[in-house]
Amino acid sequence: MKTRIMGVFLAAVWLLVSRDALSQVFFPSYQTAFFQDAAGLLQNKQVRQELKLDQDESARLDAALRPIIDNYEKQVAIIQKLPVKDAREAYSTLRMATMHESHKAIEIALRPQQMKHLEQIALQQLGPKAFEDAKIQKRLGLTEEQKKRLQGIAEEAKEEKTRALKKGLTSQRSEEISQRQLERSVSTLTSVQQ
Repeated sequence: MKTRIMGVFLAAVWLLVSRDALSQVFFPSYQTAFFQDAAGLLQNKQVRQELKLDQDESARLDAALRPIIDNYEKQVAIIQKLPVKDAREAYSTLRMATMHESHKAIEIALRPQQMKHLEQIALQQLGPKAFEDAKIQKRLGLTEEQKKRLQGIAEEAKEEKTRALKKGLTSQRSEEISQRQLERSVSTLTSVQQ
C-alpha cells in the first residue's frame, strides 16, 4: 500500500510535466484511482479477510461494484482525451461521484459491523492526511490553533517530500517523512483526543 501511495505521488508529479503521463500513469486502472477509497481497499484480499467476508458476501459486493467500476472506466477513457487542465477537473469530479456511488453500494453489501471496520481501515490508510478531513477534525474537537499547527506540519512534510523527490525520493524515505508527520501530528492532540 505504501508503494502505491508513492506511485500515485510520483504520478501526480508526472502529470504536471507531460500529457503522456495522464494516459499512461494517472489512469492505469480503477484500482490505482481508488487506492484510498473503500472500493479500492476491498480489492485487497487481506482487507476482505480482515472483514471476514464469506464467498457469498464477496460475490454480492463484486456484483454491486461492477457497474460502478465499468462506468468509471468508460468515463476515464473519455477524460483521457481532454486537455490536461480540463481532465484534472473532470477526473476529480468523476472520482468524487464514483466514490459516493461505491460507498452507497458497499453500505448495502456489507453488514454494519463490517462497514464500521472498513471505515477504520480506510482511516488508518490515510495516515496523517486523516487530520485534513473536516469530519475527523470535528470528531476530535480540534481547536483552530490545532488545525493551523496540523496544516503547518502537513505543508512541511509536503515540502520535504518535494525536496527529496528532486534528490531521488525512495519509498523508504517517503515513509520516514510520513511517519514523522504522523508522530508530530499526533503530538498536537490532547490526551483525550488521542
